[in-house]
Amino acid sequence: MDSKKTKEETLRDAAKRGNTAKAEQLLSEGISPNGTDKKGITALFYAVSRGHTGTTHVLIKHGANPNARDKDGNSPLHEAAQNGSTDDMKILLEGGADPNASDSYGVTPLHDAAICGHRNCVAELLAAGADASVKNKGGKRADEVIGKDFRYGKRVSAKDKKAIMKVFEEHKGKIQHTSC
Repeated sequence: MDSKKTKEETLRDAAKRGNTAKAEQLLSEGISPNGTDKKGITALFYAVSRGHTGTTHVLIKHGANPNARDKDGNSPLHEAAQNGSTDDMKILLEGGADPNASDSYGVTPLHDAAICGHRNCVAELLAAGADASVKNKGGKRADEVIGKDFRYGKRVSAKDKKAIMKVFEEHKGKIQHTSC
């Protein structure tokens, strides 16, 4: 290990690479899972953004904050929603992640999942209590930005857009049914 590198940096590197054993070792030595780099990014962000679900689980188990924010206000749940990782999403939600967390643009994980065309993430977030009526700073609800690639450059097919809209409609029907 480079002597100039802190153990928190080594933990973030392990999370980036999905080296769950190294992460577990460092966490067991008492290294904080919540140390950030200059951009405000924790090891948990790196694990989630790269789809290292095993490392995500270990970090949450050792007290990583699932509601940590980077300099733009994104949480690890935003990362999971953008990447379509329902496995990471479930771990984060079970670990206490706020499904209604909004970034500096008012974008919630539900907006991100819809924008990126991740139907299963939309369904998971709605089931976890995400509020579909929340509007971003542009005045749009998540169901109004399905497949809009203005942030991530991802293309979503018309078929996938329709399937996501159906998830929103089914959720809305459940809410109306239970409020009667």
